[in-house]
Amino acid sequence: MATPLHVSHDYPFSPERFIAVYFDRGFTAWLDQHLDVSMSVDVLEDKPTTILRTVRTVPNMDLPAFARAIFGGKKGFSYLETATHTKGTRSIAWSILPSVIPDKFSMTGVTRIEPLGDGGCRRIVDASLEIKVFAIGPRLEETVVKSVSDSYTKGHSLMVDYEKATRR
Repeated sequence: MATPLHVSHDYPFSPERFIAVYFDRGFTAWLDQHLDVSMSVDVLEDKPTTILRTVRTVPNMDLPAFARAIFGGKKGFSYLETATHTKGTRSIAWSILPSVIPDKFSMTGVTRIEPLGDGGCRRIVDASLEIKVFAIGPRLEETVVKSVSDSYTKGHSLMVDYEKATRR
């Protein structure tokens, strides 16, 4: 049974600006500098109808003891996030592929960017995570979902700061 993730944050800029910042290599570098992770863009392709981005992330986080054996503690664990935006829409479909247990891990989601009346926008993330590991899968799902939710909250203020710093 999958664990859902739902987060929402408001931004003081348009949905179009949100998408431009999200797919900006500089923003990924900004996150790398300001979060306790190592992030690098593997692929960034701006095609006629879509934008594709893959980011390799190596988190620096303390896992609960029951999860260390599966994920190898802090060493050797990374994940690849693949995000696709279809131009003309206000959504980004994404998935996560971990470097360990990829056949037992499924996390996919959609990020919707809705305009607000004040010229801002709201990011709404709906995702689900399923980890098929006997006995500890659901507990591990709760840990990962909380970590992802916390990272979205940190990323919110970092995106606002980056957008201000790079506003043209």
